[in-house]
Amino acid sequence: MKELSEKTIALYTKNVSRVEDVVGDILDVKSVIKFIETGVSARGGKPFSVSTKRNLYSALIYQLTLDIEDTLDIEVPEYKEKAKTIDWIKKQDLDENIITAYIKYNIEQHKLNEILFNKYNKEGTINPEKSKAKQEGFTKEDYNKLLSSLTQKYSIPEETDFHLIYGEIDNDVIAEDVVAPYFVDDTPSILIDAYKLQKTPEDMLNKYILLQLFYQHSFRNEIGNLRIIDKKSFDKLYDTDEKIIKKKWNWIVVDEYDFEIVRAQYKTDKVYGVIRTPIENRDLKVALASKVYNFKLETFRTIRPVPKEYKWSAKSLKEIKNLYSGNFKDPEIRIKTKDTFKYKIPQINNHILVKTLKKGFLFDSELSSEKVQSMVRSIGKQNNKNIELSPTMIVKLGIGGITPAIKELQKKAKSRGHSSSTQLKTYLK
Repeated sequence: MKELSEKTIALYTKNVSRVEDVVGDILDVKSVIKFIETGVSARGGKPFSVSTKRNLYSALIYQLTLDIEDTLDIEVPEYKEKAKTIDWIKKQDLDENIITAYIKYNIEQHKLNEILFNKYNKEGTINPEKSKAKQEGFTKEDYNKLLSSLTQKYSIPEETDFHLIYGEIDNDVIAEDVVAPYFVDDTPSILIDAYKLQKTPEDMLNKYILLQLFYQHSFRNEIGNLRIIDKKSFDKLYDTDEKIIKKKWNWIVVDEYDFEIVRAQYKTDKVYGVIRTPIENRDLKVALASKVYNFKLETFRTIRPVPKEYKWSAKSLKEIKNLYSGNFKDPEIRIKTKDTFKYKIPQINNHILVKTLKKGFLFDSELSSEKVQSMVRSIGKQNNKNIELSPTMIVKLGIGGITPAIKELQKKAKSRGHSSSTQLKTYLK
């Protein structure tokens, strides 16, 4: 039988146990087929996909092949060569139930393979020429144009005019008109940019973030179910990986303007456990901040309620200057005949952004894998080339193709007689 990877064998063993837990005997063909055709996934309670059904039958065929080898005490030809193998099986001195089960499961698997082949061929997944044509038809330039088309921004003035009041002398106000930044000086630029992006409609911003997550981090479709949580709460509730795995959710952990994707629910989570991915790209961080926060723009005014009265002296003037670190307009000429005067902390008409963190899912609701696929596909229709995009195409574009280092790795792995993954795992530390 063809040598399979440890990962594939582990998956087949798991799937056989899955069937046995429900049906009992994998030779009970009728019950097994009923389970596979009517079963639902433990995650989400949805009917088995065509791919899942095919994988279950593959696992059963693998197990039966092992059983047949044990029974006959010889090695069976590669089990995926169905016509040759089935014909050979029929001629062997085997239990009729084993022969029936082996043939039936091969037939069912073949039907599902036909369905998947037609689907993948249509999408270009297993048609190299079609896949290459689709990929070459969508370039990085096209990607950047798509991103630009998915965002809209508020136009905000860089500066604002206001009346700065230094003080008053017997009701005679000392003031001047000045220009200052529109937002208070300590407002982070990433927060300002996130507020500007709030003009973007929700569905467009969702698509923008999806594209960037695929392009920047090569995620799978499970990012459609990211839940928003602040870092303080996350660290308190899930201080160990065991607790994260037990919850079986995917999170976007928010620490002001820093974001981390924490996943415990994905295709190979049983193998790799919790995966934490910090977000580094600034444009993506801006979009995420715009998405996870509700913003309120307020006019900010600094004022001391009771003006303080001073006796005129060089010492008091120095004290006043220390209270206000800006440019102080020296009132000495105007008050040289006065014994006392009042000083007010400046009144500044400026703006401040008040933000509150949203609750729930990042994309407003939990997106199924099919919904994510559909959203990405629809984005391509906005491009003048009218390309039907897929997450895989975006990931490939983000990775940027095979580098010279990868080619060299593949070459050496081939010379060694094993896969690139084995080369990496065994010989590179």
